[in-house]
Amino acid sequence: MLVAGDRVLVKNQASGAQNGIYVVAAGAWVRALDADESVEVKPGMLVGVDAGTANGGSVWRLSNATPPTLGTTALTFEQVFGKTGVVAGSYKSVTVGPDGRVTGGTNPTTLAGFGITDAFTKAESNAAMQAAIAALVGSAPSSLDVLSELAAALGNDANFATTMTNALAGKAATVDVVRNKTDGTVDVGVDWNTIVSAGRHPKLAPGDSPSGPGSAGSYFYPEVMYHSTLAFTQMAYPYATSFEGADSICFRSRYNATWHPWRALQHSGHYASKTEAEGGTASNRLMSPLAVSQAIASHAPPGFISGLSLAVNTTTPNTDIDIEVGRARDSTDTVDLILAAPMTKRLQASGAWSAGAGGNALFAGAKAANTWYHAFMIRKDSDGTIDFGLDTSLVAANRPVGYSKFVRLKGRAVKTDASGNIIPFINIGNSTEFKALQQDMFVTNVATTTSYTLTASVPPGVRVRARFYARTQGESSVIFVRSPDAVAAALVNTGADGFAGGIGISCDSISNENVSGYCESLTSQSGQVVVQVLTYPGYSVFRASLHTQGFTEE
Repeated sequence: MLVAGDRVLVKNQASGAQNGIYVVAAGAWVRALDADESVEVKPGMLVGVDAGTANGGSVWRLSNATPPTLGTTALTFEQVFGKTGVVAGSYKSVTVGPDGRVTGGTNPTTLAGFGITDAFTKAESNAAMQAAIAALVGSAPSSLDVLSELAAALGNDANFATTMTNALAGKAATVDVVRNKTDGTVDVGVDWNTIVSAGRHPKLAPGDSPSGPGSAGSYFYPEVMYHSTLAFTQMAYPYATSFEGADSICFRSRYNATWHPWRALQHSGHYASKTEAEGGTASNRLMSPLAVSQAIASHAPPGFISGLSLAVNTTTPNTDIDIEVGRARDSTDTVDLILAAPMTKRLQASGAWSAGAGGNALFAGAKAANTWYHAFMIRKDSDGTIDFGLDTSLVAANRPVGYSKFVRLKGRAVKTDASGNIIPFINIGNSTEFKALQQDMFVTNVATTTSYTLTASVPPGVRVRARFYARTQGESSVIFVRSPDAVAAALVNTGADGFAGGIGISCDSISNENVSGYCESLTSQSGQVVVQVLTYPGYSVFRASLHTQGFTEE
């Protein structure tokens, strides 16, 4: 059941332009903040569906060929992987969609069900046999219509079987069956390359004999399907063998004196198990359509993170963090970390990190004032348990022993205030906003054009796109925010032809002349930006300030 705040993928509206990602509300639903602008909705965008009777656990891709205009262009989503609606089981006939996934399966019981049109049905076969018998009897001489007349026609030979055997013995054999030895046996240790006479060899031959198909302790009944001295096929029927299972029939062929490798006839025992399919651990096993689907569903794309958004706990917001369900590919791109149930963890004032819901979140030490903590999902090596933690290290260097698989959740860092309490925030995916703007700069009486390099309220160690509100008070003043890596702007009055950017106002008085506005900038890896302030020559900027609203990490 949907509740307010849930994110929903809407994909089947009558008007395709209404499709997209929405947030459930008591009133009208609105598009999610990270998908409410055309630039955020790009072709190839992946959307994971965590819950739902029909589509829970599936992933969908925006299949539009060109960038759409949100609200105008019809958005088309196609399923990449997940449930297909096909009930688990074995099928004799399957339907495969354009993306190679099995979308249907049947078990026909008739020739028509298999689409066979060039064979007799049971009724047609019976009719044909009846017609053939009738034709045979109908064309026989009238003297053969009773048993006594038939016996007379055969000369009343009481030894008819012996007579026929002797007659056939004088005929040349169609195939000259020559055994390896005169008694038809095969020697122990015989080289399989010497078993070349046509027919079935009645004695067992060890598979580990030279050129054999098996290993030590395996035995086979040899047979040669003969065509000529240059081309024939050798079969090996298992008696007890460790080669591809005890029920595998092996074969190889020889052509122009060259032996081809032994092969095993495939059967259901050779299909990869669910574990083998998902882990990719078997290179010589076939995969059923179901196993293919399971293997695809078990592996997220590199760098994939779905869900796992953070929120301050409503009961204890100063110390506790709530983590929503979701999944992410680990930092080595080898396993998926799946959090199946929501979890709450605490920034502890003392004690070590502890596992499970309600446990301590910090990997090392106690919570500190004015400190950033990066968020991580981790997996326990011994049993695969998924957990959460916070660390000042970008690579979770302080994570507990026995948790080798981890992933840093981009854009989900947590900061404490001067009292060590969590600064309230709103997080959706890799985008975070503070509930209250964080003032990162305040200067007064700027008499000349001045640049300030400052650390913004963004997580350190990573480059992010920070969102700011900037303001100045002064005659014809301008404030400009840029990355430290960007070239400095040559600021001039906004009314001049050489205006180079920023937020400013053109006026002829400094009294109560204020200008403020929204802007964004990439930060340096240390979380810094440069703020340039311009004041009209001969005057001062009474006040200039910068307030951080939030940040997004790509």
